[in-house]
Amino acid sequence: MKKEKDGALINSVESEQSRAKTKILKVHNVNDYARYIGAPVLHPLVLVIHYDELEQCRHSLNNYDVYGIFIGDETLEELTYGLTTYDLHRHALMCVAPGQIGGKADTGEEIQTKGWALLFDPELIHGTDLEHRMPSYTYFSYNTNEALLMTAEQRLTIVNLLETLRKELPDADGQTPYIIVAYLQLILEYIARYYAGQLSSQV
Repeated sequence: MKKEKDGALINSVESEQSRAKTKILKVHNVNDYARYIGAPVLHPLVLVIHYDELEQCRHSLNNYDVYGIFIGDETLEELTYGLTTYDLHRHALMCVAPGQIGGKADTGEEIQTKGWALLFDPELIHGTDLEHRMPSYTYFSYNTNEALLMTAEQRLTIVNLLETLRKELPDADGQTPYIIVAYLQLILEYIARYYAGQLSSQV
C-alpha cells in the first residue's frame, strides 16, 4: 500500500519478524527528505542539513536513491542499517548509498535531534572524476559495519566544509557545479582518511 506524504512516497511493508507494518520513506531525491523533516530546499541535487536549526521532526526509516552522510551530535539508539540495528554515538558519522535502507521507524513521536546531514544525487557527479572515485569509498558499503567515531577536531573539519558547501547552494552560477563537486570530494577524502586511521588503530 502506498500513500503520499509531503511529496514523498511512504511504503507500508510487513516485517518478517514482527509482522507489524513499518513505514518506509522513499527518498527518490534529496528534497524528498528535506520536505519530510522541514529543512530548506536550496538545490535540486544537494542537501545540507543542520538539524539543530529545525523545528521538531519525526524519525523515518529511509530507502535511499541518493548518497547520504549523517553526523550525530547526540546518541541515537536502535537505528536500522540494512539488516542490522546499532546505536550511533555522539560525534559519530555514518554513510548510506543508493539502494540502502537506514534510519529509525516513525513512531509518531516528535523529536528534536542534533547534528548534520549531507545528501547528494548520483546525477550530480555523473561524468566527473568523483563518479569514478566513488567505488574506493568503501565506507558507503553495508560491509562497513561500524560508524566513524570522530574526534572533536575531525568533526569540526567536516562541519566547516559542510557550512561552506551550504553557502554555495542557493545562488548558482556557471562555476557552482564544479565548486560543489570539489567540496563533495574533499569531504569524502577526509572521511576516508579518518576511517583509515580508525581501522589502523584497531590492528
